[in-house]
Amino acid sequence: MLRVVFNPIHIDPETGDFKPSVIAEAMKWGCSVQRETHCDEQAAWALGERMADEKSQAAPDKPRAVHALAVLDVADLRRIADEKGTRAVAVYDTAKVDNLAHADVCVIHPNRSAQRAARADLFELARKGRKDRPTASAAHAPA
Repeated sequence: MLRVVFNPIHIDPETGDFKPSVIAEAMKWGCSVQRETHCDEQAAWALGERMADEKSQAAPDKPRAVHALAVLDVADLRRIADEKGTRAVAVYDTAKVDNLAHADVCVIHPNRSAQRAARADLFELARKGRKDRPTASAAHAPA
């Protein structure tokens, strides 16, 4: 699974580290990812560019740029569980007409403390799977 990471919404401007917002949507409606069976890294970078351009055009005062990908293993995501082994995270195929690779990562555990633990585990997986943008494209970073 590939999560497109945008600057500045997912990147701390002082440290360059991922912010918790990189996976925050998993707690609400689902964190969008691309399934690698339908989208390789090159296609994910291109998709991210289109998304960043659309958001930047819609809100010129809040420009976005693709900063990184978070490469996530679906088996690792599905292993996130509470202390009793109850699964806390699910991955749903949410393919769209214009994006067959789309999926959502969702925290599904009903217990609040298990949800917080799952969020921390998701964040750590995203951080470990970080793949920064190739330097040839770094010129697209917001000013």
